[in-house]
Amino acid sequence: MKAKDIMSPFNGVALDPEMGLKEAVEFMSSYKKNDGTVGVKGMLVMNGDKVVGTLSMEDVLRSVIPFYINPLLSDFTWEGMLLNMASRMCNKKVKEIMNKNLIFAEQDDSLMECAEKLIKYNLQRLPVVEKGKVVGIILIRDLYNVVINKILGRLNGNTDGCGDK
Repeated sequence: MKAKDIMSPFNGVALDPEMGLKEAVEFMSSYKKNDGTVGVKGMLVMNGDKVVGTLSMEDVLRSVIPFYINPLLSDFTWEGMLLNMASRMCNKKVKEIMNKNLIFAEQDDSLMECAEKLIKYNLQRLPVVEKGKVVGIILIRDLYNVVINKILGRLNGNTDGCGDK
């Protein structure tokens, strides 16, 4: 199997780097997916047709926690500090907190290559490109589903998973 076999086609919906964080978070939390569920954990950030970053829940949380706060000193932070820091983020733009370290897969990359990228770079989503253009997205959940379907013997009608013999 290849990346193209499990990717979801890219529908062109992305965040703009100049978008305000509040607007981006509202958009992500109200975005209706193809399966009818509402809300996504992250999205591509695009300037025109060029991917310039990603914005995820983790990026938003990371932006609220100052880099200089040592977790070992958490007893010394004040009550309400997290909410105070969150209110300071209201005027930030997506480009200020998005992840700019972009990792891509090609359509013909093996699933092992995709898994390696997702794990090595601690990613939840992997854009799939063809000739520099995004054509799809693989979520870590997509790859996980392939693995568990194999384990359960449900992949391609195959019954040789890890079930009872």
